[in-house]
Amino acid sequence: MSSTFSGLSTALNALMSQRAALTVTGQNIANANTVGYSRQRAELSAIVSSAKTGMTSGTAIGTNGGGVTVSSIRRLADAFVDARQRDAHSTSSYATAQSGALDTLEGILGEPSDNGLSAQLSDFWGAWQGLANTPDSVPARQALLSKAAAIVTTITHGRASIDGAFTDTRSQLDALATDVNSTSQSIADLNDQIRSLTAGGNTPNELIDQRDQLSLHLSELVGGRSFANDDGTVSISVNGVSVVTGTHAATLSVSGGGTIDTLASNPLQLAWSNGSTASFDSGQVAGTIDALTSTFVDAASSYDQIANVLATSVNAIHATGQDLDAVPTGDFFAGTTAKTLALAVTDPRKVGAAALAADGKPSLDASVADAMAALATSRTGPDVQWSSFVAATGVTTAQAHSNVSVRTAISSQSDANRASTSGVSLDEEMSNMLMFQRAYEGAGRMMTAIDEMLDTLINRTGQVGR
Repeated sequence: MSSTFSGLSTALNALMSQRAALTVTGQNIANANTVGYSRQRAELSAIVSSAKTGMTSGTAIGTNGGGVTVSSIRRLADAFVDARQRDAHSTSSYATAQSGALDTLEGILGEPSDNGLSAQLSDFWGAWQGLANTPDSVPARQALLSKAAAIVTTITHGRASIDGAFTDTRSQLDALATDVNSTSQSIADLNDQIRSLTAGGNTPNELIDQRDQLSLHLSELVGGRSFANDDGTVSISVNGVSVVTGTHAATLSVSGGGTIDTLASNPLQLAWSNGSTASFDSGQVAGTIDALTSTFVDAASSYDQIANVLATSVNAIHATGQDLDAVPTGDFFAGTTAKTLALAVTDPRKVGAAALAADGKPSLDASVADAMAALATSRTGPDVQWSSFVAATGVTTAQAHSNVSVRTAISSQSDANRASTSGVSLDEEMSNMLMFQRAYEGAGRMMTAIDEMLDTLINRTGQVGR
């Protein structure tokens, strides 16, 4: 048979449980705007009555339970939703890094523009045509050299800008590696704290939220998969390499690839401290590596190719002519790469506009200048090379922007899915708050009623008739 005072115990359990549930609700409301916070719920369960023996073991009297208790503080999160969010953020970060590098390249090209290389090449060929019309004009020759110098400056500066973008991106990769290492170590440190608290019977929900946010950030950097362990820790692997295992974290190192020109002889290398080669399919680091080994390298190669086509095509024609003093001309441009390109002719009189005369006398023939002007429409000339390069870059950049839009939308949807699963709804929490408040008030009223009953039993029993 239940104790006379068991009702007080039941009411007390109810008071403590409803108060705990109300406290959890308050925690949720307080963190409604906290990034990465997962709402919590007090799991209430009935206290089962203890087994009874003896004469009253079969009776119905006194077999009711002991009230209610908080069995756990449950963190409302879905591991599969979290995994999809990490994947979505990882691919979005990769696309964003690629798009950023292409945007930088487009800014360097500066096309379409009145001052871009396309316009300067057009002016250059026009200057040759102008010289063909007045082959004995020194001012026309000077104007031609001025147009040629502008082209040289644009090509060499463009190539230098590619080198600068490469250097900046290479430094960014070092910073990203440092971020990866600090994030991995922080996850390992939280694993240690969570494991200790879990072993002690505590509920480290807030620490788990912090760890999940760090895991999400690590996914944005290098992708990866997260696996939960029985002791409360998580393990994270990137392309099959264990980066975080319990309380230990591997570090990422980056070497080589200092400049575009030395990339072939001293390639970019990434490795984990556990001896594994680091490779990445997604995340900001992967996008940055692609920018270094593909985007900027290909752009530098295109600049060199354009410089080579310009120099060789112009020099081949210019070498067949003679200057104003009937002296056979040689190369118009020096160098065949974007870095070495320069003017070989600086004296306007040394510009070859006329074909080499058989009699060795000065000539006003303008056949060489006409042939130069015709390069503007050559299917293999520098104009076509440059236009193809600019067009290909534009198409690739547009595709990258489209990919970013798609990946960003998917990432936003994954955030929304997580918010619907783990986010705090103030309307729901206000409803819960009222529910627990009423339950608390009811438990208090129950305790008052039992107290009055016991007062009657203890202080007034046997006083009838006195």
